[in-house]
Amino acid sequence: MSSNAYDKTSGLLHQIAGIPKSILNTLIAKTDAALNNQASSIEPTTTATSAHLVGDYIIYGLSRKYAKVTSAIAIGDTIANGTNVSDITQGEVLTQLNASLPKKLWTNPELDSTGNLTYFAAQKVSIPTLSNYKYIKILYCYYDRSNQQSGTFINKVNFTGILDHANTAPSSGYFVMTKRRYFTINSDGITFEDNQAGNVTTSSVSNAYCIPLEIWGSNTP
Repeated sequence: MSSNAYDKTSGLLHQIAGIPKSILNTLIAKTDAALNNQASSIEPTTTATSAHLVGDYIIYGLSRKYAKVTSAIAIGDTIANGTNVSDITQGEVLTQLNASLPKKLWTNPELDSTGNLTYFAAQKVSIPTLSNYKYIKILYCYYDRSNQQSGTFINKVNFTGILDHANTAPSSGYFVMTKRRYFTINSDGITFEDNQAGNVTTSSVSNAYCIPLEIWGSNTP
């Protein structure tokens, strides 16, 4: 979809939902990507000035209707709901936008409390809706809430990963102290192992580190 089309669509949604246009432009772009939209454009009237393929999303007509192309449109064709396009209401657009956004699936119960976090021993975090998402991101930190890591979205299919902290020990300076926690993404949750802390020669359980704070799901990376 052209930037002009983004502006027109976000303008409509801005009027209805009061959502800032700058945010809507980003959301619309995400929705188009999620829907595999490759050739969206804007048509000033109901007479096509460009060709459109089945599956394209366009804005057309004086009332700026948002629609999905259901039959191929050639230049000069009349664009009509039920004939070659299927109109989409602003509410449906918002539903599509919402579906494309990342969702917070789990929060550490102590996230909004004060003080240090409870050490996080090996355990499974159950997330019944996990199978609805293709990508997972884990935010984690130290027990004292320092060194927070936001991570990146990872493809969760058959994935075993690592939450990792590394810092140079201030008392020795020449070796790296590691904090590492393995996890496995299952169909209904994430299983975390005990955190291992140590250096190149020794390692032991130390669950004060790599403590999960939030788990997010998304269908786009």
